[in-house]
Amino acid sequence: MADTQPYVLSASVEGFDQWGWGSGASPFADWPYYQGITAMMAANPRFQVLVANGYYDTQTTMGGAELLATQSGWDPQRVTLRYYDGGHTGYSVAATAQALGNDIRMLISRTAPVQTGQAPR
Repeated sequence: MADTQPYVLSASVEGFDQWGWGSGASPFADWPYYQGITAMMAANPRFQVLVANGYYDTQTTMGGAELLATQSGWDPQRVTLRYYDGGHTGYSVAATAQALGNDIRMLISRTAPVQTGQAPR
């Protein structure tokens, strides 16, 4: 297109180097809950994580959850990312509450120890 004009920023864009991430170079540095999950995964090889995301959640966005789940070093075979119709309290939507409940039951049934003398479920 010969008639295009250069893109002009309405505000200067600074680098993230000046952003205060807390004690580390990560947006999760001030929310160290993932460290407990990392420790639990190391201590318990059966431990699994279900990350539930609401498509319309403006409080804790999917992007942050996806970044943490994929960049944390956790075994991807032990992490399940799920997406539900709803926002921050997606369980307030009946169909979403049912789907979330089903996913939690599935997680529990996969990680429950097998009792001696019983067949796995």
